[in-house]
Amino acid sequence: MIWFCRKNTIAAYDPEKDNWYGTVSSNDVSSACEIVFIDDEVWLLGYNQPWSVKKQSFLNKMIEMGLSKTTAEFRKEYLELIRTFGPEYEGVYYVSKKDYEKAIRCFDDSIRLEPNNVLPYFRKAVCLRSLNPARFDEAIKIYDEIIKKFDSSAIRRIAESEKLGALFYAKRYEEVIDFGSDISNYRFFSSTLEYPVKACLELKRPDMAKAIIDKYETTLLAASKYAFVKRVSIDQWQFRNLDKDDISELKGMISK
Repeated sequence: MIWFCRKNTIAAYDPEKDNWYGTVSSNDVSSACEIVFIDDEVWLLGYNQPWSVKKQSFLNKMIEMGLSKTTAEFRKEYLELIRTFGPEYEGVYYVSKKDYEKAIRCFDDSIRLEPNNVLPYFRKAVCLRSLNPARFDEAIKIYDEIIKKFDSSAIRRIAESEKLGALFYAKRYEEVIDFGSDISNYRFFSSTLEYPVKACLELKRPDMAKAIIDKYETTLLAASKYAFVKRVSIDQWQFRNLDKDDISELKGMISK
C-alpha cells in the first residue's frame, strides 16, 4: 500500500488491486508536514497536533463512503469533470495522453465556440506538429491565420517564430529564409534568427548565413557572436537546436 498526504488530506493506493482510497481531510491537522507509519497506524504530523488513523479502518471507511475507485474509474470521472469546462480543456487532457487526433477535434470545437481566443489555435498547431507523421503544412496555415487575425504584436511575434520552426522542420528551407528576412524584430525569440541560419546551412549557403548574422549584429545575435568567439556556452544564448557541426561552422564564419 502506498500512502499520500498533502496539507491536511490523506489518500492511499493499492498497486496490486489498482485501487485508490480517498482523499479525505482532517480538520485536526491544518498542514501536514510529514507522514509516519507506526505499527498498523498512519500518523500525520502537522503544525497543530498529530493525527492518526488505523490503516484498515481508513480503508474500510473509504469503501463505506464510496471513495474507493480504480484508476480507470478515476480517469473517467476526471474526464467528465474536464468536459464541463469546455472543449479546450478536454483537448488539453487528450494532449496529456498524447491522443492528438482527439485533441485536434476538441480544439476545432473550441475555435468554433470562441473564435477570438488564440490559445486553441496554437494548441491545435502543436498537435498537428506532434502527429506521426507530422502535418506541418496545416500547422503553418494556422500560424498564418493567427498572424492575419489577431492584432496583438506579441501574439504575432510568437506565431511568426513558430511558423519559422514549422517551415524548417517541413524542410521548406527557401521559405524559411524568405519569411525570416521579412521579420524586423529579432530581439525576443532567438529562433527567428536560428532557423534562417540553419536553413542556409542546410542549403550549403554559409555566405547567406553570415549575411543574416551581420545584418542583425546589433541585436541579440551580437551577444551570441561574442559568445561564439569567446567560447561561451551556446546554451546561454538559447541556440539549443544547433548541433556541433552547425556551431563549428558558425564559429569558422565569425572568426574570419
